[in-house]
Amino acid sequence: MELKYYSPDWLSLEEYEQFVAQYHGAATSHHLLRTKWYMDHFEFHILLAIVDGKVVGQSCAYKTTAIIHNVPVDFWWSVDSFVLKQYRGLGIGKKLQAQLHKDWPNFSSIWYSRINGGIKRKLGAQPILASRLTYYPINSFFSILFGALFKRKKLSLPVIIKNKYRRLHASSHNRFTEKNITAAQLLSLASDIKESLSTAADFYIDRSNEYLSAKYNSNPSLSGFDIILLYDQHLEKNVGLYILTKPFSRQTFSIELNVCAILDYFIFDDSVKYKDIIGSALLRASSYDNVDGVLSFGKPVGLLNITYPKDGLQLLSTTPIGGSHVIANPYISFIDQDMEQMLP
Repeated sequence: MELKYYSPDWLSLEEYEQFVAQYHGAATSHHLLRTKWYMDHFEFHILLAIVDGKVVGQSCAYKTTAIIHNVPVDFWWSVDSFVLKQYRGLGIGKKLQAQLHKDWPNFSSIWYSRINGGIKRKLGAQPILASRLTYYPINSFFSILFGALFKRKKLSLPVIIKNKYRRLHASSHNRFTEKNITAAQLLSLASDIKESLSTAADFYIDRSNEYLSAKYNSNPSLSGFDIILLYDQHLEKNVGLYILTKPFSRQTFSIELNVCAILDYFIFDDSVKYKDIIGSALLRASSYDNVDGVLSFGKPVGLLNITYPKDGLQLLSTTPIGGSHVIANPYISFIDQDMEQMLP
C-alpha cells in the first residue's frame, strides 16, 4: 500500500471523482462540492491510500488558526476520512491517520466515530478540552426521554413546554431589539467578534474576515440561516449576535426531530448572558412551524435541556497543553472542524 497526497499531476479530477462516487453514491456531487470549497478557501490536503494502483481510501486535513491563551497557533483539523468497504479491516484508515498526525502540527478532531477516536488516541492525540452539545426543547422534552429509553414514536406536549419557555425567556428578552443582518454586515463586525472571543474564551478558532466569509458566504453545507443582531435600546449599542439555522430534520437522541441549530454566538456587552442568547433563539425558533427544539454547543443553561454526551465532546489533539495552561473556557461551535456536515 502507498500513501500519496492528491495532485492533478498524477491523478485526474475525473479519476478522483470516480473514487469518491464509489463511497458516497448519490451524495457524490455534494461531497465533491465541499472538497472544492475546502480547496478554494483553506490550506487543504487530501491524503490517498493506493492499493495495486487503485485509490481505496482518503483522509484530509485543513488549516485554521487557533487562539490558545491569547497565542495564535496553526491548527489542523481532520476531515473527510473514509475507506472503500471492501478494503476495510486492513489497517488502512489507521495508516492514513498516522501520516496526517506526523505531517501536520496540532492535528485535531472533535467530531469523530468511537473507532476513529480510538485510533487517534493510539496515535498520540490527547483530550485538551470538552464541549457540550445541548438540546433545548420547545415542544418535545418528554417525547425525547420516552423515545431514547423505549424507542417509541414521538409524542408531543406543545402547549406545556412552549408556554413555559416563553414565560421563562420573554420577560428578560424584551429589552433587546432583534435585527436580521446579512453575511456582508457580519464581516463588518469581525473586530467586535474577535474582542468578544478573546475576552471570554481561552481557546477558539480565529474568526477572521476570510474565515467568516468562507463559512457564511459560500459554505455548501449550510442552506438556510438567519444572522440576528441584538440591540439594547437603553445602552444604545449592539450587545450580542447569534446565527440560527432554519428548521431541519435530524436524528436526535434516537428520534427524528425538527430542530434549529445555533451556528455561532457572540456577546459584546457584560449585560448579556449566554442564557439570553438561548432565550432569544428559542423564541425565534418557536415562531417556525413544527419545530421541536434548538441545538447549541456551550454550557447548558436553564432546567429543561438534554446534553450529549454527559461529559462533553472531547477535542482530541496533538497540541501540547498542560499544567497551568489547561483550557477552562473553550469556544466551540457548529462551524468548527466540519461539524456543519451534521446540518442539511
